[in-house]
Amino acid sequence: MLSIYISLSLLQRYRSHVQALVRRRCIASFKALFRSSVAPRITIARNEQPKPKPDPATLVFGKEFTDHMLTVKWDASRGWDSPQIVPFGNLSLSPATSALHYATECIEGMKAYRGIDGKVRLFRPLENIRRLNKSAAAVCLPEFNEAELLECIQHLVHTDRDWVPEAKDCSLYIRPTFIG
Repeated sequence: MLSIYISLSLLQRYRSHVQALVRRRCIASFKALFRSSVAPRITIARNEQPKPKPDPATLVFGKEFTDHMLTVKWDASRGWDSPQIVPFGNLSLSPATSALHYATECIEGMKAYRGIDGKVRLFRPLENIRRLNKSAAAVCLPEFNEAELLECIQHLVHTDRDWVPEAKDCSLYIRPTFIG
Protein backbone atom coordinates (compact mmCIF):
# COMPACT_ATOMS: atom_id res chain seq x y z
CA MET A 1 0.00 0.00 0.00
CA LEU A 2 1.22 3.48 -0.81
CA SER A 3 0.19 5.95 1.87
CA ILE A 4 0.77 9.67 2.09
CA TYR A 5 0.87 11.29 5.54
CA ILE A 6 1.12 14.99 6.19
CA SER A 7 2.54 16.68 9.27
CA LEU A 8 3.43 20.28 10.06
CA SER A 9 6.96 21.34 10.83
CA LEU A 10 8.87 24.54 11.52
CA LEU A 11 11.43 25.55 8.94
CA GLN A 12 12.76 28.87 10.22
CA ARG A 13 16.29 28.48 8.90
CA TYR A 14 15.08 27.83 5.33
CA ARG A 15 12.91 30.92 4.94
CA SER A 16 15.42 33.10 3.05
CA HIS A 17 16.35 30.15 0.80
CA VAL A 18 12.66 29.58 -0.04
CA GLN A 19 12.10 33.27 -0.77
CA ALA A 20 15.01 33.20 -3.23
CA LEU A 21 13.60 30.10 -4.93
CA VAL A 22 10.18 31.73 -5.23
CA ARG A 23 11.76 34.73 -6.91
CA ARG A 24 13.49 32.37 -9.39
CA ARG A 25 10.21 30.45 -9.88
CA CYS A 26 11.72 27.14 -8.69
CA ILE A 27 8.69 26.44 -6.53
CA ALA A 28 5.69 25.29 -8.50
CA SER A 29 2.43 27.09 -8.01
CA PHE A 30 -0.14 24.67 -6.65
CA LYS A 31 -2.81 26.04 -8.99
CA ALA A 32 -0.54 25.74 -12.03
CA LEU A 33 0.20 22.09 -11.24
CA PHE A 34 -3.37 21.02 -10.50
CA ARG A 35 -4.57 18.66 -13.25
CA SER A 36 -7.57 16.38 -13.61
CA SER A 37 -6.41 13.10 -15.20
CA VAL A 38 -6.90 11.01 -12.03
CA ALA A 39 -9.47 13.33 -10.44
CA PRO A 40 -12.46 11.23 -11.51
CA ARG A 41 -10.93 8.15 -9.81
CA ILE A 42 -10.06 9.82 -6.49
CA THR A 43 -12.62 9.31 -3.77
CA ILE A 44 -12.67 11.72 -0.85
CA ALA A 45 -14.16 10.86 2.54
CA ARG A 46 -14.10 14.10 4.53
CA ASN A 47 -13.22 14.06 8.21
CA GLU A 48 -16.49 14.90 9.99
CA GLN A 49 -14.61 16.06 13.11
CA PRO A 50 -11.71 18.24 11.92
CA LYS A 51 -9.09 19.09 14.51
CA PRO A 52 -8.27 22.67 15.49
CA LYS A 53 -5.20 24.02 13.72
CA PRO A 54 -2.15 24.32 15.99
CA ASP A 55 -0.41 27.56 16.82
CA PRO A 56 2.65 27.69 14.51
CA ALA A 57 4.78 28.91 17.43
CA THR A 58 4.18 25.63 19.29
CA LEU A 59 4.74 23.15 16.46
CA VAL A 60 6.96 20.14 17.08
CA PHE A 61 8.08 18.24 13.99
CA GLY A 62 6.11 15.03 13.44
CA LYS A 63 3.60 15.64 16.25
CA GLU A 64 0.75 17.43 14.47
CA PHE A 65 -1.04 15.73 11.58
CA THR A 66 -3.70 17.05 9.24
CA ASP A 67 -7.24 15.73 9.03
CA HIS A 68 -6.73 13.48 5.98
CA MET A 69 -4.35 11.02 4.35
CA LEU A 70 -4.08 9.49 0.90
CA THR A 71 -3.99 5.74 0.38
CA VAL A 72 -3.49 3.81 -2.83
CA LYS A 73 -3.38 0.02 -2.69
CA TRP A 74 -1.62 -2.26 -5.16
CA ASP A 75 -2.41 -5.86 -6.01
CA ALA A 76 -0.30 -8.15 -8.23
CA SER A 77 -3.31 -9.18 -10.32
CA ARG A 78 -5.07 -5.78 -10.54
CA GLY A 79 -2.23 -3.29 -10.21
CA TRP A 80 -2.94 0.07 -8.59
CA ASP A 81 -6.41 0.69 -7.15
CA SER A 82 -8.15 4.04 -7.23
CA PRO A 83 -6.66 6.58 -4.83
CA GLN A 84 -8.60 7.46 -1.69
CA ILE A 85 -8.37 10.52 0.53
CA VAL A 86 -9.67 9.43 3.93
CA PRO A 87 -9.68 10.80 7.48
CA PHE A 88 -6.27 10.46 9.11
CA GLY A 89 -6.03 7.26 11.10
CA ASN A 90 -4.02 4.17 11.90
CA LEU A 91 -3.04 1.70 9.22
CA SER A 92 -4.18 -1.89 9.33
CA LEU A 93 -1.30 -4.16 8.30
CA SER A 94 -1.18 -7.90 7.99
CA PRO A 95 1.48 -9.59 10.13
CA ALA A 96 2.76 -10.93 6.78
CA THR A 97 3.45 -7.41 5.45
CA SER A 98 6.88 -7.64 3.83
CA ALA A 99 7.96 -4.30 5.31
CA LEU A 100 7.77 -5.90 8.75
CA HIS A 101 10.02 -8.79 7.72
CA TYR A 102 12.29 -7.53 4.95
CA ALA A 103 12.10 -3.74 5.26
CA THR A 104 10.54 -3.34 1.80
CA GLU A 105 9.48 0.23 2.24
CA CYS A 106 10.64 3.66 1.22
CA ILE A 107 9.81 7.22 2.14
CA GLU A 108 10.26 10.65 0.67
CA GLY A 109 9.60 14.10 2.05
CA MET A 110 8.43 17.30 0.43
CA LYS A 111 6.96 20.58 1.55
CA ALA A 112 4.05 22.87 0.77
CA TYR A 113 4.35 26.59 1.54
CA ARG A 114 1.90 29.45 1.54
CA GLY A 115 3.36 32.36 -0.41
CA ILE A 116 3.01 35.99 0.53
CA ASP A 117 0.19 36.10 -2.04
CA GLY A 118 -1.67 33.41 -0.07
CA LYS A 119 -1.23 30.71 -2.74
CA VAL A 120 -0.08 27.23 -1.77
CA ARG A 121 3.05 25.99 -3.52
CA LEU A 122 4.76 22.61 -3.53
CA PHE A 123 8.55 22.68 -3.36
CA ARG A 124 10.09 20.64 -6.23
CA PRO A 125 7.47 17.87 -6.07
CA LEU A 126 8.53 16.04 -9.23
CA GLU A 127 12.09 15.62 -7.97
CA ASN A 128 10.79 14.07 -4.75
CA ILE A 129 8.37 11.79 -6.59
CA ARG A 130 11.09 10.63 -9.00
CA ARG A 131 13.32 9.78 -6.04
CA LEU A 132 10.48 7.80 -4.44
CA ASN A 133 9.92 5.87 -7.68
CA LYS A 134 13.66 5.16 -7.96
CA SER A 135 13.72 3.94 -4.33
CA ALA A 136 10.67 1.73 -5.00
CA ALA A 137 12.41 0.07 -7.95
CA ALA A 138 15.56 -0.45 -5.86
CA VAL A 139 13.64 -2.44 -3.22
CA CYS A 140 11.52 -4.31 -5.82
CA LEU A 141 8.27 -2.47 -5.15
CA PRO A 142 6.01 -1.71 -8.14
CA GLU A 143 6.67 1.53 -9.95
CA PHE A 144 3.92 4.12 -10.25
CA ASN A 145 2.96 6.87 -12.67
CA GLU A 146 4.76 9.95 -11.32
CA ALA A 147 2.33 12.48 -12.80
CA GLU A 148 -0.62 10.65 -11.26
CA LEU A 149 1.00 10.50 -7.82
CA LEU A 150 1.73 14.22 -8.05
CA GLU A 151 -1.91 14.84 -8.86
CA CYS A 152 -3.00 12.71 -5.89
CA ILE A 153 -0.70 14.67 -3.59
CA GLN A 154 -2.07 17.93 -5.00
CA HIS A 155 -5.62 16.77 -4.26
CA LEU A 156 -4.61 15.82 -0.72
CA VAL A 157 -2.92 19.18 -0.11
CA HIS A 158 -5.92 20.94 -1.63
CA THR A 159 -8.24 18.99 0.71
CA ASP A 160 -6.15 20.04 3.74
CA ARG A 161 -5.13 23.46 2.38
CA ASP A 162 -6.26 25.17 5.59
CA TRP A 163 -3.43 23.30 7.33
CA VAL A 164 -0.75 25.07 5.26
CA PRO A 165 0.47 27.64 7.78
CA GLU A 166 0.20 31.38 7.19
CA ALA A 167 3.37 31.84 9.28
CA LYS A 168 6.41 32.84 7.24
CA ASP A 169 8.74 30.30 8.84
CA CYS A 170 6.49 27.22 8.69
CA SER A 171 5.50 24.70 6.06
CA LEU A 172 3.29 21.67 5.60
CA TYR A 173 5.49 18.59 5.49
CA ILE A 174 4.34 15.85 3.13
CA ARG A 175 5.65 12.35 3.76
CA PRO A 176 4.90 9.76 1.04
CA THR A 177 5.47 6.34 2.57
CA PHE A 178 5.51 3.26 0.33
CA ILE A 179 4.95 0.06 2.34
CA GLY A 180 5.48 -3.38 0.75
